[in-house]
Amino acid sequence: MPIEKITKDTEVTQSAEWFEKQYQHAYIDLNQKPKKPDGLFGIGKSVFNGKTNTNWVFTKGELSCISAPSKSFKSTFKSHIAATLLYGNNEAFIEWKGNRNAKETILDIDTEQGSYFAYHTFNRVKRMCKGSDISSMYYPFMLRSLTPTERVDFVDGILKSNKIKIPAILFIDGIADLVEDTNDLVMSNKLVSKVMKWTNEYNIHVCCIIHNAFGTYKSTGHLGSSIVKKAETVIQLQQTEDDQLTFKAFHQYSRGASFDEFFFTYDKQTGFLKQCDDIGNEIDDDIAF
Repeated sequence: MPIEKITKDTEVTQSAEWFEKQYQHAYIDLNQKPKKPDGLFGIGKSVFNGKTNTNWVFTKGELSCISAPSKSFKSTFKSHIAATLLYGNNEAFIEWKGNRNAKETILDIDTEQGSYFAYHTFNRVKRMCKGSDISSMYYPFMLRSLTPTERVDFVDGILKSNKIKIPAILFIDGIADLVEDTNDLVMSNKLVSKVMKWTNEYNIHVCCIIHNAFGTYKSTGHLGSSIVKKAETVIQLQQTEDDQLTFKAFHQYSRGASFDEFFFTYDKQTGFLKQCDDIGNEIDDDIAF
């Protein structure tokens, strides 16, 4: 659906059938407790009613956000999450856990890079999975050549089609490229409403990657504000002052339990990230952060 501005003259008249369908869907029967959303990606543990469980950061049917300044390895961080969902765990981050059904897929959208760099970004996930054939589980797409409205239509088309199995999670690396102007309030709200509709209709998790406004922890523009307000989880990545290749990840906002902040560094030889302490030293795999 194209992103269009709404004017004061816009009138929307829905049918009685539409209203009845929405009424049945929207009404919450307090005598029937809904099933708790399935956890997809977790970091660490949380304690509730005396029980220790995985701290699910991403759950099905919800929206999340990874927000950081430019060149903060947002895409690489996302690759580690994708590999964790495919592999179940991640050697670089020992407290991470993935919980994808074996029949479910991952849809990964990149809006910024050309084919050469997009290939290497997506192939990083395969390398993290030790070269396993992930072609039937992981579907990467480069949408740099499309317009913002075409990108929305393309994602919408994939979810509606039978070309791939419905994914457990959809990554949109460059959500700002799905609108003409991230500071347009109407366009931003309309896009976020569209994303939320995807999470609801297909019971998938959508993880949006977005830049921070310069010098702040705020996601870019009205779009960033709209995403943060609706997100289940907002993860911030921040470069540390003492080491240009050491970064801090922390839970900025959450509907559930937050995870403890942790640090990671970039390995130039492998192109992967590695959990470390706050001065860039790698953490022993036998020690939980």
